Amino acid sequence: MPQVTAEVWVPVPPSVAFDVSQTTGELRLRWDPFIRHQHFLDEAKLPDKGIRTYTKARLGPRMISEYVSYRPPTSVGMVMNQGPWFFRSFAGGWRFNPEERDGTAGTLARWKYTFTTQPAWLRPLGDRLGKVILTREINQRISAFAKPVRTPRSWPLWAIRPRQIPLSAEQPVLTHCQRQEDQDDHCRPDDRGADGMPIDPVGRLQGLDAGGLKELTDCRSC
Repeated sequence: MPQVTAEVWVPVPPSVAFDVSQTTGELRLRWDPFIRHQHFLDEAKLPDKGIRTYTKARLGPRMISEYVSYRPPTSVGMVMNQGPWFFRSFAGGWRFNPEERDGTAGTLARWKYTFTTQPAWLRPLGDRLGKVILTREINQRISAFAKPVRTPRSWPLWAIRPRQIPLSAEQPVLTHCQRQEDQDDHCRPDDRGADGMPIDPVGRLQGLDAGGLKELTDCRSC
């Protein structure tokens, strides 16, 4: 069964790298070049094992996938339930392992896709073509993931562990936050500004609206 893999090292702990990779809505669209739209199915509100997700890629293909594992902050895995006609099977796994480089603590992110193509008579050519296309896609995607976490000015944003609302086009942004060091508690009343928006406990940043997100996560000029 063909596989494609990619890896990147980022100077943040696994918990932060994992959270960035699992962002949704407006945050996800700002870094992920693959996704045009994504939402949970079956009235699910948060990712977990067994949860299904609908994804539309920027180039058009649609897929319904299911989480087969969800283990923050180290790994997440999914399999395709329904998808493009040319995939007989498709699965993905993202792992985040702590790794120190040159005295700096960080995370090695390893992403893998496993797939087979159809029809069977065309599989030798389809698998080779799929490997070329998916290798390019996974490398572009993991590079885009690494940009915000490699940019020091964006770290305070990622230091807020997001508790996200259901994915939808109508409500694509965050509603609550959790601090990384206290993952089980929501922001206290004094963690919010006068306008009710969360205040970053690390950088004292406000504005998780579209404008604030653009300023913090648009890395085209980084």
